[in-house]
Amino acid sequence: MLLGIDGLSYARFLDCNATTLLGLVDSAERGVVENRKDLTPCASWKEVLGIADEKDLESSPLLRALSPVLINVPIRNPTVGLCPQDLSSSNGLEEEIDCVERSIRENLPQRPVIAAVTALARTDPERACALYARADSLVQRLLAFANHFIIFSSFGVLEGGCKEKFGVYLATLRRPRSRDTVKPEEIGQLFLRMQNSLSA
Repeated sequence: MLLGIDGLSYARFLDCNATTLLGLVDSAERGVVENRKDLTPCASWKEVLGIADEKDLESSPLLRALSPVLINVPIRNPTVGLCPQDLSSSNGLEEEIDCVERSIRENLPQRPVIAAVTALARTDPERACALYARADSLVQRLLAFANHFIIFSSFGVLEGGCKEKFGVYLATLRRPRSRDTVKPEEIGQLFLRMQNSLSA
């Protein structure tokens, strides 16, 4: 499972008492995603999928190799795959999380899943802890049946109208350069490596 939670930030884990995510910091492989480019969901996810434009989706090396189920992937507005969302809206945040969870549960046993939650990146920062609690519960429930995962964000929390260029990397897969930051374009490659190792 490759799960992107846009806007997820280590800085907020403790502030919002995200106990499951805090537990993963101690128990999973962890790192920092460094985004040196465009701090928007669409641009970041195109980097993850290895495409320059949303029209290039079918040419993505990651998608061609794995034929995964896409769930709410924000390479355009509305998002791509199951559970499409309007990125310009602050409505339907809880419904988005519920739909993403249901779709992952229904598809993960059969095929690799690439999913996103955009709620944290498109809501008022005043609501951040409430949504962190929902995201934390989502991760807790998914980990009950997803034995291999990469959970990441390509950028951090929105503060004062600006996003942090550093995001989160939590996974069951060890990074090749443990002291270096992870770039968005490397996340898809790491997920492909994980899937190949599972099928070997």
